[in-house]
Amino acid sequence: MPSDMWFAVSRMKGSSLVYLMTGGDRRRVEAQAKSMFREPVIVKLTYGMMNQIIGVRTPSDKLPTDYCRGELMLPRSGKYDIVIKAL
Repeated sequence: MPSDMWFAVSRMKGSSLVYLMTGGDRRRVEAQAKSMFREPVIVKLTYGMMNQIIGVRTPSDKLPTDYCRGELMLPRSGKYDIVIKAL
């Protein structure tokens, strides 16, 4: 069974608050996001994108362009608040 994909969800375009959601597929994440926000923006994260958002390094067996999935260690630098929603 493949591990869950990571998505970044914003309540609307231009919002500075980003929710990190992990779910089996985009439909499940999209349904949850639409129940929370009127016009959510949903982006499937790559390891490179996740690195830019929260500083997660790309695993040695992956490329920065591979989609981010599974468990991650999230470093806490104090520059941001993290909201994670596991579906």
